[in-house]
Amino acid sequence: SGDLKDKFNSIIHNKVAVLFLAFFALYLIGATYSVAPMHDINKTLLKNAKLLYGALLIPIFMPNLGLGRWRTYAINTLLVTLTLIMMLSYLKAFGLLTITARYPDAAVFKSHIQTNFLMAFYAYLLAQKCFDDKPRQVLWVILFFAATFKTLLFSQGRSGYVIFATLIMLFGWQRFSFKGLLVTLISVSMFCGAALL
Repeated sequence: SGDLKDKFNSIIHNKVAVLFLAFFALYLIGATYSVAPMHDINKTLLKNAKLLYGALLIPIFMPNLGLGRWRTYAINTLLVTLTLIMMLSYLKAFGLLTITARYPDAAVFKSHIQTNFLMAFYAYLLAQKCFDDKPRQVLWVILFFAATFKTLLFSQGRSGYVIFATLIMLFGWQRFSFKGLLVTLISVSMFCGAALL
């Protein structure tokens, strides 16, 4: 797609991209002294090679490279997809959907761990939309609460709880600085405590 030098520079100067690359490098280093069978090592490396997507896709979302519109397309596509997954999850949880018996709880296309992780990220994106898209704010608020309840009450994926709490605190800090972080920390603690009870 051209502009390879600019794209390469945008990757190596982006902290998130560098973290993706470093995290995958840890897998490569671990593979050199692992006692696991080669088949398992290859399977793990292939599975975690998806971390490279995060680094390689960074240039697509950089406005300074003239590709910023793809960021909007990608986020909107993700929102539509996760809305569909959430709706199917609710239908499954209430016994109105009998497919995908392979996965427990209200998970549909992936395991409860992966589904809950995605729902936590979905809630974070929806929280951002609540502030950025005022004309459709009511829709985003409804979807946010639906995603929050799905994350905390309809799944056994505990990693989703941690991701949800972390992203909501990040949201508070991004939007309202330290006061927002403090408020969201207290709110998330109370909400998670109530959900666990």
